[in-house]
Amino acid sequence: MADPANRVDSDSRFYIGDIDLVAKEDDRASLYAVKKESAAKGGNGSENRGKRLLPFIVLVVTILVIGGLTLVYLNMDVNVFPLRYMSVESDLKKVDVDDVKAIVEPAYGKGVFLLNAAQIRNSLIKHPWIKDADVRIRWPDTLLLNISEQYPAAIWKSGRLISVDGEIFAPEDFAVASKGLAKISGPEEIGKQVIEKYLQYKKQLEEQRLKIVSMEIDKRRSEKIVLSNGIMIMLGKEDGSKRLNRFIKVYSKAIKDRVEKIGMVDFRYANGFAVAWKKNSNNKLNKGQEE
Repeated sequence: MADPANRVDSDSRFYIGDIDLVAKEDDRASLYAVKKESAAKGGNGSENRGKRLLPFIVLVVTILVIGGLTLVYLNMDVNVFPLRYMSVESDLKKVDVDDVKAIVEPAYGKGVFLLNAAQIRNSLIKHPWIKDADVRIRWPDTLLLNISEQYPAAIWKSGRLISVDGEIFAPEDFAVASKGLAKISGPEEIGKQVIEKYLQYKKQLEEQRLKIVSMEIDKRRSEKIVLSNGIMIMLGKEDGSKRLNRFIKVYSKAIKDRVEKIGMVDFRYANGFAVAWKKNSNNKLNKGQEE
């Protein structure tokens, strides 16, 4: 039979252990209750923040709606902020301001919200003398225009001009605008190259005070120049600038004093050049013989 003392001790240990187990379960239950309470408080906090933000959200939406409706109204009503004035910020030489006014006139009276700057620009550059136009709107009723004009460099075939940028255009005042300009021609697809060559040759000849009256580049890209003194210079298809320099070097020595007798000089040769004399001259070289 077991000792009562030992049994009591054993029962106490069991009881104590049982108490400990209950205590631990109580702790877990308390922890769960705390977490649940915290979660509940957190949810209430989010709801509170949402309630505080709601008036702000409503205000923003209201402003956007009112702003949108205002813009729609302004666009529908052409009398709101109508265009009244035009200011040309360029110093125009070729373009008549009255022409510009006539082009822009359809825009007058329209609300600035309805103005299409790109459309106005497209209308302006259809004018033969207008190369480009910058169109801006100054609040509340003024149109600002900065216009770039074409600068004619030469006559391109008949009835048209070519600008320093190689743009071909046909102004109504062609007879006046073309006065004093050289005539140049060449394939349409290389118009820009033709004008570049012309401007280069013109600059080279200036030191001898020689002026080009015509220049032609044919389909084979062969070049020839006619000067104001009547001399034709054949440059061929290659190295036109170098060949023209050769002409300039010999001009004062061998050509200048006989200009009235010379019809053509040919620099298509690798070395030297040939001279064709005008008819009825007393010189022996009549058929482009090399001098």
